[in-house]
Amino acid sequence: MKITFSVNKFFKLFAFAVLTGGGMYAQSCPANISVPSATDQCGAAVSYVVAGGGAAQSANGVVNPSGADGLTGWTATTAVGTTWVANGSAFISSYNVSTMSQVIDLTTMGMSDAYMDTLPAITVSENYMGSGGNFSDTYKLTVELRGETDNVIATYTTGNLTCTTAWQTASHVFTGYATGVRKVYIQHTGDDAEFWAGNYGAAVTAASLTIAVPTSTVVQTAGLASGAVFPIGTTTNTFTITSEDDVVTNCTFDVTVTDGQAPVAVAQNFTAVLGANGTATVTAADIDNGSTDNCTNFTMSLDVTAFTCEDLGENTVTLSVTDGTNTTTATAIVTVEDNTAPVIVVTAVTAEIDADGVVTLSAEEIGAAATDNCGIATYSLNTYALDCGDLGANTVALTVTDNAGNSTTADVVVTVTDATAPTVVTQNITVTLPEVTIATISALDIDNGSTDNCGIAGLTLDTYSFTCENLGENTVTLTITDNNGNVSTGTAVVTVVDTNNYCATAALANFSVDTVSVYPNPTNGIFSIEAGDIAIDKIELYDMSARLVKNLDVTNASGIFNADLSSVTAGIYFVKLYSAEASVVKRIVKQ
Repeated sequence: MKITFSVNKFFKLFAFAVLTGGGMYAQSCPANISVPSATDQCGAAVSYVVAGGGAAQSANGVVNPSGADGLTGWTATTAVGTTWVANGSAFISSYNVSTMSQVIDLTTMGMSDAYMDTLPAITVSENYMGSGGNFSDTYKLTVELRGETDNVIATYTTGNLTCTTAWQTASHVFTGYATGVRKVYIQHTGDDAEFWAGNYGAAVTAASLTIAVPTSTVVQTAGLASGAVFPIGTTTNTFTITSEDDVVTNCTFDVTVTDGQAPVAVAQNFTAVLGANGTATVTAADIDNGSTDNCTNFTMSLDVTAFTCEDLGENTVTLSVTDGTNTTTATAIVTVEDNTAPVIVVTAVTAEIDADGVVTLSAEEIGAAATDNCGIATYSLNTYALDCGDLGANTVALTVTDNAGNSTTADVVVTVTDATAPTVVTQNITVTLPEVTIATISALDIDNGSTDNCGIAGLTLDTYSFTCENLGENTVTLTITDNNGNVSTGTAVVTVVDTNNYCATAALANFSVDTVSVYPNPTNGIFSIEAGDIAIDKIELYDMSARLVKNLDVTNASGIFNADLSSVTAGIYFVKLYSAEASVVKRIVKQ
């Protein structure tokens, strides 16, 4: 069986085994084949030849028979002027007699000792011609059949032959030799006819050693045919070989193609934008910019694929491209950006005016509910201070800026309230009854510097007027209402004195405020005054300022006087009744 294969350059492999027994010989598998992939291919073209189909000769056992691999396999004389050279298709001798020889161990051709002792025909041949200006160069072929210890069993030589300008063939078939042949020695000799320096002597090519073998048929049952492109990896080739005497042998060998070409990694820079959750994912496909490999099933990966707010800016990543055997890397820049503005949750705010009449706003407190995917850097307001003039709803602009410079502005309603009651400060006073015995005071008389953060709207007293019945100390209440309806009260003592004894009632002990009745009180207009059996000379009506408003009719019946206040405005009035010896003051309210 003959097997040859080529990847980038041509290789040859020979493997045979000859067995005795049921048949004359049986085939064994050749050694496994391992080659690198071809340039820019995901595999390699491998050619081989399996002998059979009636072939009666083994494959050529000569290594490098035509000089395709230089002088590989041959031993050449190297003295000056005797060097052989190989031009790729033949060997050429020089200007002195020179030799090239090779010893072929028949076991390398797959020939068993037992089969060789059956004395199969051994055929040797070689082509020769002249190669210089004078083609009558000298050529000789010598062949020895040798035993295990290199003992010579049979010899053949052509003797010295004269070359011509055409290729000629020297050949010989050994038969009938003695048993024990295990090796074959082949030697060719040559020199040139010109004796020129250089290689112009006999040219030799197509050296051949074959051994007669039984014919056989070969059927491939697995693997790829010779000359096919074998993929990267291992392909098992199986053959069934049937000899002419029906001995069947199964032959299996592997063709392994290794991937010797690394991928080409090409990377590109990429911008990754963080999402609302503050993360971004980058894939190898995002970074790849056309990476290639001789095979299409390469894979890509990144050393870093997840990015967060901590990675804002430029980040170096490494793209790895692997074809399962080789890995190539390239770097790129991933620029991480945050384009998500903060989210402001608008919540109405109520702010209380302080004691100084001012509200100081905090942007951080108002924007406390704001969120951002990468954190908030600053909070700001278009105004930070409100005062009593801003009571009620106010629209304030809140701006929130994140760590990447993105900002959001939203309007927030700030309702300013005033719940601070006035501070009441009072003073005690003394009033002297005038002749009409009606003394009046104002709230300002009792106030002693009361204050409020947003201003005082009004001051009132529970008692403004005093008469003889109020002589001595009287507690009054000052009520202060601020501009926002907050109320505070304070008390003071009003001491009423009658310096001029206008309240003396010695003449009529039975004529006093207790014996005089005014009703109904309050009144809408008409009211009555009852003084009993006291003779009343005069009745006067005074207002809160002790100003005489009118004189009332003193016409009476049975001590009852009727009066009409319909013509006066609502308020507090005082009715003063005069007898011959005394006077009495009674208060009446006109509704």
